[in-house]
Amino acid sequence: MHYVIGDIHGCYQDMIALLNKIESQDQDAQIIFVGDFIDRGPDVDKVLEWCMENIKLDGKYKAVRGNHEQMVLEWYKEFMDWYDNAGNYSAREPMPETYYDFSRWMDAMGKLSPAGLKPYIDFFSHLPYNRKMTVETASGKTVDYRIVHAFYEYDEGVPKLEQYYTNLYARKYGNYKSEEIVVHGHTPTIALAAEDSLTYNIRPGLISYHKSDVNVDCGCVYKEAYPEYPVMLGAFCLETFEEIYSKSVKERFLENGAEDGVRKYEDYKEQYLARESLERAVLMKMYL
Repeated sequence: MHYVIGDIHGCYQDMIALLNKIESQDQDAQIIFVGDFIDRGPDVDKVLEWCMENIKLDGKYKAVRGNHEQMVLEWYKEFMDWYDNAGNYSAREPMPETYYDFSRWMDAMGKLSPAGLKPYIDFFSHLPYNRKMTVETASGKTVDYRIVHAFYEYDEGVPKLEQYYTNLYARKYGNYKSEEIVVHGHTPTIALAAEDSLTYNIRPGLISYHKSDVNVDCGCVYKEAYPEYPVMLGAFCLETFEEIYSKSVKERFLENGAEDGVRKYEDYKEQYLARESLERAVLMKMYL
């Protein structure tokens, strides 16, 4: 079966734990990442090493491009202009740095040179902007998916560059123009906590839903900043609509300490888990 995993952002241990969980129950699992492997997190170097070794265009592990990878590609052009014109580490003209911490990671890894950067730039530049996938559910029904980092524009005649921008940066929610189900990341569900609370569509720190829209960015890299939410790396199975996390919601809260963890878990369960997400229930009724 196929599983889409949300934004990694350098959270290597969480990524490996989730992959182990998925593959322990499905040895033939096909994995698709929604991009944003880099920046913010504690182990960007390990995440990159794993990605470079395992992710292929048509392999067991696939990915689409995130806006953080795109930002590095745009920075690289500035870096090469600086390198060619100013020389190595010119005092007259400081080296341009990435907006986030990728250039600092490259420096720490001894890769901050044209030769050192090239494998990473090649890898990022070959990531597609989106993927269309068609799967068959256990009930024999066909489901069309659009896997993308941010969103997909369905209006006819959309210029290619506008589509690419939407794929990478748009913060749109709900697909009202196509029968495809959009599965994406980009905006952590912790940032949408106030929306749709009565329908249980938005569950901060877990996979959340809008109409024909599955948001798999659970904000894993922010888990220290949001102890009131589970904030785990999550995966969504395209064939079964199952959500997979490396641990249960209760286990995640208990990491904060038994007494405080139980209290936070009970509060979260009452507010967000009392019943099924409305939009998820609609999708399951249609396809399962």
